Amino acid sequence: MNRKHFILLIILIFVVLIAVSLVAVFHSAVKEKNTADDIGDDAETEKVMTDLGVDERSSSQPAGTGAPVVNPFSDEQLLLYAKNVYYGIYYFDDAAYYCNKSEKTPSASVIKVFIMEYIYTGASEGKINLEETVGNQSVEALVKKMIQNSDNQATNTLIDRFGMDAVNEYIKANGYTQTVLERKMLDNAAREAGLDNYTSLDDVMCFLKKLYNNRDNSPYREMLEIMKGQTVRTKIPLFLPENVVVANKTGELENVENDVGIVFSDKSAFAVAVLTNNTVNSAQTRIEIGRLAEKAYEFLLTNYAEINN
Repeated sequence: MNRKHFILLIILIFVVLIAVSLVAVFHSAVKEKNTADDIGDDAETEKVMTDLGVDERSSSQPAGTGAPVVNPFSDEQLLLYAKNVYYGIYYFDDAAYYCNKSEKTPSASVIKVFIMEYIYTGASEGKINLEETVGNQSVEALVKKMIQNSDNQATNTLIDRFGMDAVNEYIKANGYTQTVLERKMLDNAAREAGLDNYTSLDDVMCFLKKLYNNRDNSPYREMLEIMKGQTVRTKIPLFLPENVVVANKTGELENVENDVGIVFSDKSAFAVAVLTNNTVNSAQTRIEIGRLAEKAYEFLLTNYAEINN
């Protein structure tokens, strides 16, 4: 190779190195821009969701179902009238579950569904006779009064007959980790002494799922029919069409408004539970529970139309 060819080779290598450097700088700039755009899009999306009031705190909606991944429901209105709010909405068609949080909270009369489950499960196992007369009424009749009319005297009669310990042993054995029966109904002295009845969103949703999933089998078939006869319709059923079947159980104390149940459409159903305490306006809290159930029902009709046709 002569001197002239050698110089040309050096110049060519130099030009190639410059070109490679320029390409690297260009790709780096593009990557930085794309990264910045992604961050900006995420921030913008978050801002839009916040502006729309979309609650994304808890939603176990499965991917690929067609329903929104974010939580379409909110506790915002309920929190205007109650310091503590726990709500959950579960659609049985695809196991979509929307909720905020679960903590141990006063159950009020919602505790009665667990007493009912203890009695009817015991009856199905041959341990309890529903026809046994207690206080001039059958056990079965007392359970119906306890659930459908929230009869506190009927409840206390059943507690006296079977005992708190037996009920609590059943509750614990069946995985209701935050539910406990500590006092009889209307026992203000026990409340003043720090005793109360408790449950949680997780526990009541567990019961409602069990109730629906076993609706064709005894004893849950009978329990579901009892709950369908609920006479207190001031919360979950409040704004639903009159022909909509609701199986629910309410609970009230001076500063507690609760309602848990299953709402049925023609071919589908969903469970809804709202537990509140430290309420500042009980009447308005009941209305907002009804509004949440109404929205959940409308969501069912809108998002599960293909399933239900």
